[in-house]
Amino acid sequence: MVHERRYRAFISYSHADKAVAKWLHRALERYRLPSRLVGEQTETGPVPARLTPIFRDRDEISAGADLSDTLRQALADSMFLIVVASPDAAASRWVNEEVRLFKSMHGETRVLALIAAGDPGERGTSGVFPPALRFRVDPEGQVTDNPTEPVAADLRAGADGRRLAKLKLVAGLTALPLDALVQRESARRQRWLLGLSSASLALVAVMVVLTVAAIQGQREAERQRAEAQAEAAKVRAVNQFMRDTLSAANPWGAGYDVSVVEALDQASDKIAAAFVEQPEVEAEVRQTIGNAYNNLGRYDRARPLLVAAAEARIRLLGGDDPETIETLAALAQLAWRESRFDEAIERTDELLELRRGVFGDPSPEVGTTLDFLGRLLTDAGHYEAADRVTEEALAMSLALHGEQSLEVAACYQTKAVLAQIAHQDYALAEALSRREIEIRRAVSDTDTMETASALNNLGIFVMLQGRLEEAQPILEEAVALDRRLGGAQHPELARALENLGNVHYRLGNIDRTLELLAEVIAIRREGLGDDNPEVARTLHNRGMVLSRAGDLEGAEAALRDAVARMERAYGPDHPDVASGHRSLSYVLQLGGKLDLAEAELRTALAIAERAFAAASPGLAGYRQALGGLLVTRQRYEEAEPLLLAVHASALASDGAGSQRAVATAGALVALYEAWGKPQQAEPFRPR
Repeated sequence: MVHERRYRAFISYSHADKAVAKWLHRALERYRLPSRLVGEQTETGPVPARLTPIFRDRDEISAGADLSDTLRQALADSMFLIVVASPDAAASRWVNEEVRLFKSMHGETRVLALIAAGDPGERGTSGVFPPALRFRVDPEGQVTDNPTEPVAADLRAGADGRRLAKLKLVAGLTALPLDALVQRESARRQRWLLGLSSASLALVAVMVVLTVAAIQGQREAERQRAEAQAEAAKVRAVNQFMRDTLSAANPWGAGYDVSVVEALDQASDKIAAAFVEQPEVEAEVRQTIGNAYNNLGRYDRARPLLVAAAEARIRLLGGDDPETIETLAALAQLAWRESRFDEAIERTDELLELRRGVFGDPSPEVGTTLDFLGRLLTDAGHYEAADRVTEEALAMSLALHGEQSLEVAACYQTKAVLAQIAHQDYALAEALSRREIEIRRAVSDTDTMETASALNNLGIFVMLQGRLEEAQPILEEAVALDRRLGGAQHPELARALENLGNVHYRLGNIDRTLELLAEVIAIRREGLGDDNPEVARTLHNRGMVLSRAGDLEGAEAALRDAVARMERAYGPDHPDVASGHRSLSYVLQLGGKLDLAEAELRTALAIAERAFAAASPGLAGYRQALGGLLVTRQRYEEAEPLLLAVHASALASDGAGSQRAVATAGALVALYEAWGKPQQAEPFRPR
């Protein structure tokens, strides 16, 4: 009989082996079982989609203490025990006690080991196995002198290595054949290679070498030969596709210059012909290239690829297959990046229900989806719902992973953005961001691109509080980290440089701001192509800087160029297009071109009314801008209903004492005083 347990496994380790235990915990929880095996009955029960949750104790146990009730309960609630074996573990009283207690509760058959260091042959002394692992434990919990042979994977160099050791443990945790997992892993590695090629063409030669290694790794048992041959055929087909398309777009060729987007264009044009009789591989390639376009800001090109991948996977694998769900998640993210918030929320709600049905609730997949939904609701202006969903996501991630986890760090980032956008509570946003960075640095031995992104956010939150001199070194650290980890052309480097430019702009360092924006434009043009909307956004920012420098003619030209580019990329109804028209209106006002300025602002408002929810702060900002211009033009009767509606919206959503309500009340005071009706201004004056 298979017992239901809260945890798939309990990891027991000496704290000298903490780094190995952390790696093992992440590797197992992130491993996705082959979809064709999910639900298959084995001696451990139905094969799950993920091996979650895994319990790993993160606290040191003081000398003279006993195992806590929490640890005892976790051992009782775990299906398996995994011992990180080493000389330190062999000498650890606590590792031995955890093994002894687990065996007394569950017997001998559910104990696995991962050899991290030392020589397991030295069992005459301490070796790498504690006594309770080397010998049987009787029903009363006493370690006997009856030896047993632990089931062990060997992490050491010259032995299994990380990849095979992980797969051996997965096989033990699921009672699946190791060879089936090895073959599936080889196919996954090949798909990873394709994704890598989409990001950097210079690595094609390296990928070919790795592909050969992946094919060699498929040689397993005879009974799996047919499936191995099929997987090898997929590998060869994908490899040939990469060589025929991406290699043809060689940026090092004489007299030929190519961007990543152009290379992806060449690849995507050839997908259908390349995989006529391999629909699963075709779907995988479409997904990979669609994701690459999405990350590069080419949403118009990403959408048809991802839609086609989703349709194929639904047809071939079903709507609840993990690979299908992966594509549906990519479509939800794409809708978010395109600011199609209604579509993004609808897709994510459906995705949430799918993941609850497939992975269970709670599960890491559900927690991640809730976190993403919280960010969506924030950006769409549904702040009350966003607060509720982000709290649920954080609570689930804390319960599944504990405070010191990347999943919880991601939740803190979402809550920080919510605090910034919804409540203008920059101090809270800063505190959450600092906590996120603290967790990321505690969990990871080295800084990552995610750490750089968190530093970038922190710099923005500090800047928004007016502490510009403090924000500058934070953003400089983010820039340095992005440059070191991602290279001189990485999109995240461009984002960090742009934010650093914002600080210099506020400090009045206009020349330095323009230097930074010039580097941003160069990075984005080279990596994304000149027609990319990211280039347009940077040109928009450059126009605003030029306006402050007094170059109104240059600013107007830059902003008209930016707006035209955005319209080509997005169509006329995108929020970024509205923002461009509004900024152009501002520059025209500075130059005294009020008729042109009003026309631009009315165009911006019309777009915003189509793009934003009726009560959203974003739409209110456009109405207030037009109301202010009409006051300047002494058209008070036209301005009044706009400014009254904006103030009512601020009161309803944020309350009377909010920053936005105070600002909109001030605009009404200015209106009535300019109009010569000071008595009507009285209700809106500060009390």
